[in-house]
Amino acid sequence: GDVYIILDEETQLVCGPGFEPSTDFTQCLACPQGKFSEHEGLGFCTACDAGKASPEKQAVSSATCTDCDVGKNSSAGSSVCSSCPPGTYTDEKSSSECKSCPKGTYNDKNGSTTSSGCIACDEGYGTLLEATNSSLKCLPCFD
Repeated sequence: GDVYIILDEETQLVCGPGFEPSTDFTQCLACPQGKFSEHEGLGFCTACDAGKASPEKQAVSSATCTDCDVGKNSSAGSSVCSSCPPGTYTDEKSSSECKSCPKGTYNDKNGSTTSSGCIACDEGYGTLLEATNSSLKCLPCFD
């Protein structure tokens, strides 16, 4: 299980590695995915850093937090890395944020790993915003 209880002589709760106390301090609960606890005691589980993820429950080490690959990102405490959405990319491992394709370009694919995935609009066309996700949003330029 996911519940673990040790009471010392004074019936104080002590949680083992991979666990944290419940909010009412009556039992120890397994660290959820994206978090870990390395020490015994009453400390709460620590979130994996942004740009990393851990699918493991009850993790006892920050080593379970692995880097996101290029083309993916995560926020702190994530269980999985997410593909960069269309209009964005990341060319670095362990990214917390995807980079936007610049104005005048678009990208209609998930998980792009380079800025070369940002395709220039046809000549005479441009985009109003960064991170454009479709060639249909390339609009005629006005002088």
